[in-house]
Amino acid sequence: MPNTINHKKDKNQAFTYFSLFSGIGGFELGIQKAIPYAQCVGFSETDPYAKSIYQKHFKTHHKTHKDYGDVIKINENKLPEFDCLVGGFPCQPFSVAGERQGFKDTRGTLFFDIVRILNAKRPKVFVLENVRGLLSHDKGRTFGILIKTLDELRYDAQWQVLNCKHHGSPQDRNRVFIIGYSRTRGDHPKKILLIRYPNSTTAELSKQQIVTNTIIAKSADGTRSGSYIIESGQAQVTGKAQVIGNVNPSSTGMNGKVYDSNVIAPTLTTNKGEGIKVIAYNAERGFRDKQLGKKNGGSGILSRGDGVSYALTKNHTNYVIQLTQPGLIQGARIYNPSGIGITLNSKGGGMGANTGLYLVNERARRLTPIESERLQDFPDNWTQFGKLGEPISDRQRYACIGNAVNTKVVSAIFDKLKPSLIDKQTEQELLIPSIVSFSGGRTSAMMLLKLLEQGKLQPWRGDCVVFNNTSAEYPATYGFVSRLKQITEQQYNIPFFMLEFCTYEAKTSRGFVRRMTYKLVNDLPYCKHNNPSGYKFKGEVFEESISQSGVLPSNFQRNCTINMKILVTNYFLADWLASKPHIDQQGLPSKTSNISDADVVKKHRMYHGELSDEAIIDKKTFVRTCQTFRPKQSFKDYTKADVIPIIKFNYTYCIHKHYE
Repeated sequence: MPNTINHKKDKNQAFTYFSLFSGIGGFELGIQKAIPYAQCVGFSETDPYAKSIYQKHFKTHHKTHKDYGDVIKINENKLPEFDCLVGGFPCQPFSVAGERQGFKDTRGTLFFDIVRILNAKRPKVFVLENVRGLLSHDKGRTFGILIKTLDELRYDAQWQVLNCKHHGSPQDRNRVFIIGYSRTRGDHPKKILLIRYPNSTTAELSKQQIVTNTIIAKSADGTRSGSYIIESGQAQVTGKAQVIGNVNPSSTGMNGKVYDSNVIAPTLTTNKGEGIKVIAYNAERGFRDKQLGKKNGGSGILSRGDGVSYALTKNHTNYVIQLTQPGLIQGARIYNPSGIGITLNSKGGGMGANTGLYLVNERARRLTPIESERLQDFPDNWTQFGKLGEPISDRQRYACIGNAVNTKVVSAIFDKLKPSLIDKQTEQELLIPSIVSFSGGRTSAMMLLKLLEQGKLQPWRGDCVVFNNTSAEYPATYGFVSRLKQITEQQYNIPFFMLEFCTYEAKTSRGFVRRMTYKLVNDLPYCKHNNPSGYKFKGEVFEESISQSGVLPSNFQRNCTINMKILVTNYFLADWLASKPHIDQQGLPSKTSNISDADVVKKHRMYHGELSDEAIIDKKTFVRTCQTFRPKQSFKDYTKADVIPIIKFNYTYCIHKHYE
């Protein structure tokens, strides 16, 4: 057994991990939610469709998401150091849906490639995922070999069966998670499992009574969150996945089942890549509950009238509503979508392959790829395109989604792991956002691109780039800035905002006054009628600043730099770091200025000004012709980066560091 390895990492890498059997990035998304600053130093995936989807969303940058290819070909001695190894190693050899050949199946032996890498790299912790059938395979002997092997590597292992229906995803998906701590690192193992649930003294499924979403749950504001079935005007009802019919000619077969769309989804599978399919619902023919004899199905057993669906326990079975004869198998059933659905999977045939069939608006149909993505808690259309923008067929999308790990469960695990993995002080420092002020020059551009390439700017933290437009730049500069904005946002997902100094008229107890502020502009030239939000390029901003201050810039008066750059950036940061999705309107719309000549002279004399009345009025003429208000503007309208609404910033730590 090798000695403890001396791990050396970049000081900015607070938490790193290596991903095996990465699929479409379920572990990556779950880890990002719990530990947004985590860095994936490498991944391994062989399925060409899953790998292409993965690489579309996780670009290979400086020391992150490097492709190491097939796990059996990885030279473990050439891997970088990392804190954690994650992977959902192939489950088919152990799944009840497969032939359960275990280590006799070549996919089952891939576990020993995990062992090989663990033995060489000795990460502090690992997290592995597999089907629940792994525990019972060969009467438990297979799992015993796994745990014994890990113990010989001096890892203390914990394991637990977790179901995503207890974490807000309306899918009945049991998976075993194995967590191991290295004894060679000198750390005492932390008790991460059992993960307990509200109103539960243990994590046993038979005692869980947890509120979750239904498969057609709609959020209050109509947004994506919690919305799984894409239909309009549906009432939200409750209950477990109910089989209400079968579309196969023989009325049998797992993938012919049709489910009620108001329940929790069955487990997603990958077989044949077909997903849950549909038939027209015949009300006259009707489906009958084979146990209760209720025509057109029942409402489920764990339900209540407030539209909230409870997670179901192992003591309750699906209501099966037959079309013709008893003895229906999974793929041929029709389910009720009132609560939790069956497990999505990667295998299976028939009309309901992968997702099962659901009764939605009086028709039986399979889940769409988007709905399947939601059951695994992936963003909509996550699997629609590959690395180069090539479309992925629905068949392959279903297969990839069924093979994926549910991101909410991964997030829950790493929420509990984080305190034992990451120093709190280090974490707080990492949460301070970085704001880059881009001047528009080539040197500034090279520095920005270097920061982006090295991963120094991160969208999850609220990092952004700002360009302060003076309206007096060289014409070519604006095209250059627009190109840098496109690269920053589209390739790195970092917002790049173009800002402009402006003024507005505020009403006070002493009358109206002009005050300085800023506004957001887009990267196209200003046009009063066609693009009023565009950047100005004829010196208007420069002129407004001079007219507002009443003083020309000089070696002793850097008022333009202060007004158009420093103050504008400070005003912007006050809004951005407040986690506001928009900037508020300032001032009131008016066709003409509310400030008279007399008001201008009066204020000048108040501050002991010595210019003549005519001179001060002349200096203030331009600014009084400018817009009297700054409109409300949404940040998302001025960036193509997908970061809105932005995160909550760590004010406590920022203030503490400021006064140290």
